[in-house]
Amino acid sequence: MVLSINGNRRSLEGYGLPIVEDGAYPAAGRSPASSLPLKWAEAIFGRDTIVVSMPADTPFIPLDLARRLVEGLRDNTDAAFAISLDRSHHAIAAWPVRIRTLMEEWLRHGETFAVKDFLRSRRAQPRGFRSRTP
Repeated sequence: MVLSINGNRRSLEGYGLPIVEDGAYPAAGRSPASSLPLKWAEAIFGRDTIVVSMPADTPFIPLDLARRLVEGLRDNTDAAFAISLDRSHHAIAAWPVRIRTLMEEWLRHGETFAVKDFLRSRRAQPRGFRSRTP
């Protein structure tokens, strides 16, 4: 587990977890689209690593969420994100570290830092958990 932050490092150091700051793209905010958690994971665990992201204040996380998101990845899929009750939750996603360079390119040239826009520009797989539609 790693904390990806865009400030207030001192208040989070007590958790004893690695901290990755947004660095070059602080305007990305809570978005995992800062690409730095992917860079950190690749350096520590290698290029075949998958990072699962979620905002720290997300309630009611299913215990099998990470497994289900990772299962949503396919050879031709760049990411898998959560959907629940017909709503997309783009910041809750599985990211293969191999897409880091694509994300960095998008951040350099994109008009927005919204993770949903990055996912729309890629082959992203929604993974449903509960849906109102049959």
